[in-house]
Amino acid sequence: MKLTIITISKNFSFDLIKTLKSVNNQSIEPFQHIVVVSGISDDNIIYLSTNHSISYRYFIYNKDSSIYNGMNLAFNITYGNYLYFLNSGDIFYNNDCIKLIKNKFLQYPNTIFLFQTLQVYNDLSFLRYPLNYLYKLKMYPSHQGFIVPFNSHNISFYLFNENNYISADSEWMKKLLLLYDSITFDNIISIFYLGGISNFPTIKTIKLKYKTNMFYLEIIKYIFRKIVGLRNYYRIIFLINGCEKV
Repeated sequence: MKLTIITISKNFSFDLIKTLKSVNNQSIEPFQHIVVVSGISDDNIIYLSTNHSISYRYFIYNKDSSIYNGMNLAFNITYGNYLYFLNSGDIFYNNDCIKLIKNKFLQYPNTIFLFQTLQVYNDLSFLRYPLNYLYKLKMYPSHQGFIVPFNSHNISFYLFNENNYISADSEWMKKLLLLYDSITFDNIISIFYLGGISNFPTIKTIKLKYKTNMFYLEIIKYIFRKIVGLRNYYRIIFLINGCEKV
């Protein structure tokens, strides 16, 4: 198995360094780690090159701040036969996650792997999903637990829809789930910190979902978040969706 990890960061931050160190600490090295960073100064480029270069890591400094544009750029130098996105701020659950992926690959080649993730906001942690709801990983996959076979000769098929500003990753995963067999595992592979555009309803997300079937739901979610506060919003939403508080 040749695993390529892709990390996208909209700027240079401690969150990015945390993700780089999480990859470095794995007991088995990935085949590639592609890191795409936008909005970065020359001094920070020198810092990354000096302190975080490693044989399997490739840096791309992107002028476009779009996360999905960065993902598409990374495909041009992706040569692994399995692909995983671990974005800035995301970390592996422990130091043996790549080893776990390799063992699953030996058992189930050419298959999408769907792993559990921990979704965290301050002192709250939610398991997505517990055993009783594990089937939901195929219905509502999380890219932090999604590992897919990759064919570098067919890059166009893997490209993200950059016009879908909020949920292009969900659209992308569901498309790939139609192409490959998939299997779910009751192993936690990563820790994902909440607060990004895909799970934090704002006036911006409402505008982006205008003329979609999610527009009115996004308004309801925004009003609900304003009433109960962000902490209670996450607590209630994730419990309703079947995630387990841990």
